Amino acid sequence: MCPVHSLTSGGDHHHLCPTPPAHLNPQPDVLLSPGVLRHRLSTALREIENVLVDIDRPSVIDTADFQGQALAISSRLGGKEYVNIFDTLITLQGPSVQVLKTVCVIMQSYVKKNILINENLYPAELYVKDQVNLFLLSILLEVKKRYITCGLFREGFENLYYMASYMYGVENQIATLVATELCNVIVILEDIANLAETFSGVSVTNYKKVKEYIKTQYPETATDRSIYYGKVKYFRIEKLLGAGGFGAVYQASIAGVECAMKHVPLRLLPDPENSTVDKKVASLINHICLVNYFACFCTQESYVTVMEFIRGVDVIKLLRECRKLPKELVKIVIAQVGLALQHMHYKGFIHRDVKPSNIMISRGCRVKLFDFDTAKVCYGKHHKKYMFYFSRRTSGEFKDGEIAGTLSYMAPEVFSKDFYGRATDWFSLGVTAYELATGRLPFRFEDKEFDEQKEIIRKGRYSWPKDHVDYVLQVFVDYCLRPKQHRLCTKRYLELLFHPYFENVSWEHVENGQALMDFEPLNAMIANSFDEPGSSSSCCVADQPASESDNLEKIVALFGWPSPQFHDTVGQKPMFVYSSMEFRKLIESIKKKQSHAMETLYRPLERVYTTENREDYEFEGF
Repeated sequence: MCPVHSLTSGGDHHHLCPTPPAHLNPQPDVLLSPGVLRHRLSTALREIENVLVDIDRPSVIDTADFQGQALAISSRLGGKEYVNIFDTLITLQGPSVQVLKTVCVIMQSYVKKNILINENLYPAELYVKDQVNLFLLSILLEVKKRYITCGLFREGFENLYYMASYMYGVENQIATLVATELCNVIVILEDIANLAETFSGVSVTNYKKVKEYIKTQYPETATDRSIYYGKVKYFRIEKLLGAGGFGAVYQASIAGVECAMKHVPLRLLPDPENSTVDKKVASLINHICLVNYFACFCTQESYVTVMEFIRGVDVIKLLRECRKLPKELVKIVIAQVGLALQHMHYKGFIHRDVKPSNIMISRGCRVKLFDFDTAKVCYGKHHKKYMFYFSRRTSGEFKDGEIAGTLSYMAPEVFSKDFYGRATDWFSLGVTAYELATGRLPFRFEDKEFDEQKEIIRKGRYSWPKDHVDYVLQVFVDYCLRPKQHRLCTKRYLELLFHPYFENVSWEHVENGQALMDFEPLNAMIANSFDEPGSSSSCCVADQPASESDNLEKIVALFGWPSPQFHDTVGQKPMFVYSSMEFRKLIESIKKKQSHAMETLYRPLERVYTTENREDYEFEGF
């Protein structure tokens, strides 16, 4: 029997199940075909519709596993928010079932409308839509699993509310959009959320008052929607730093402020989703261990990304120079990349291509993770409270068949086209740590075919060199390379910060920007790259060719001309445009011929929080 059946046994309890209001009654034309949705959602939504049909019949699915898990979590958290009340809903076979079916139909319709790419929205606005879609989709998938708790709704409402709070300090118009979307979501879900609260035995929230409260905090006001974008004419391109198969990176400056400018030919990114993801990342991330993006815009020939200029080398070059890194340096590098990933995951992004060649290291062994072209938007975490459903998604949020990244560092669930999530990045971090410490990859593919290589990774068998004695690092790597459900940070993100491998690491010191370690081979490489006259070594974000002739060949392949000229466009689509507040201020100061410092382009950096509070529900008093 469902553990919450005692709440409904005996007598007629239909008074607990309000009849859906008129604005929620489903109309025949609302039942759109799931095939209208992009491929990645169509299968999931078809399965949801099958479950909704099933609800009309008594359930024969064993939900004991879900119920046991929910009870264990509820006991640990000291509340009833995570008790499964799905069986209670369908047992009543009355208005509560109608509410559930109605809400699911409306959610489907809302997601289908919201997921269409709108080129008139800025990347941050598209990101907000993504977060709302992922929340609603997660509810639909829980219905598919016949697993509903009031904690599912409460977590989602709180998370969107705190996202609005965060955005208010960054972009007020984005905060207002989040608040508007949250109110829309509450309108859709308030009836079923109240049912879940009722059957869970917790206080029932007056969500009409919640909506009024949110609207007073984030009132809708007229905002300037004019497009504010960069132009090539503002920049002085100094020299080519490097070129790869997908783009070229130049050293540039704007009013004397150094930066790096990446150009990717328009033809290489025909899919709007792929060409906007790095702009979404740029709009949200802000951490010392991640490369800082200042602006994104288009020329007639290319997508342009303007980012900080780093006087350093990528870690794979340092590794090739040293064969393997000292164990203390390995720890410093992995600690910083771990913080970078935690920040990205909290903001709602999976990197999907963590490897030494995507990690820049500068003097003092300061590290920055870069290359967000293959990143994926996932469900974010926008407040310090422990979020059960956020953690639950770590190992399996998507099953869309997408394969991104580099096979040698890729988690097996990705190339197996299984469910995957943020845990893929922790697998890649484990492979990277192994490689830095030993100078070789854990999974070796000498003379193996592609399918054989995948099978080696899937089996997960690897060994350590006999002369490697850092046992705690081995434990850490083993934890990262476990099956996805048992990998690092799949239960709590504090697992990274409190792992024994980082016992002597001061996370505050890591994030304060000061030098962490002096490593002479690194200093020598940087000196050779940047201090010698005529040097053309790169700072970041491009595969480095071995010679100037290789550079030339790649530039010709990319742009059809050895010295491409980039021309500004007359107009820009908002979806391809990002300008940080600091970049806008810099442009204004240039127009007014005012002075500006190097720090002009940098905003105050955020820190990864090291605690997770167990606070009451944000809207408990409503």
